[in-house]
Amino acid sequence: MAGEKQFDDPSGLLDELARERIRDVLAERGAMRPCSRCGSEHLGIFPRLSYVQLQTLAESIGGRIEEQSAPVVVVACSNCGAIYQHALGALGLMGITDEAKSNG
Repeated sequence: MAGEKQFDDPSGLLDELARERIRDVLAERGAMRPCSRCGSEHLGIFPRLSYVQLQTLAESIGGRIEEQSAPVVVVACSNCGAIYQHALGALGLMGITDEAKSNG
């Protein structure tokens, strides 16, 4: 879609510096609290982005169909395995994989 940020790295690989930046932003917004399922404080950020597929849109009956997805960072509890997803756009981190490559 026009105007949307396209990632150069389709693997969504996050280096340690990118994960630190994500951790900092999540902490600033109060999103690195203990696990809501078991209370553990041991949460980790997955080393790759994930993508949540959004509802398919059709311009008209029989028209072009366009699929969209939202990049998310995944945080998991190392005790019970609960998974939390955070939209990169809402965190202001849409270019995080590009930044990681330019710093490397």
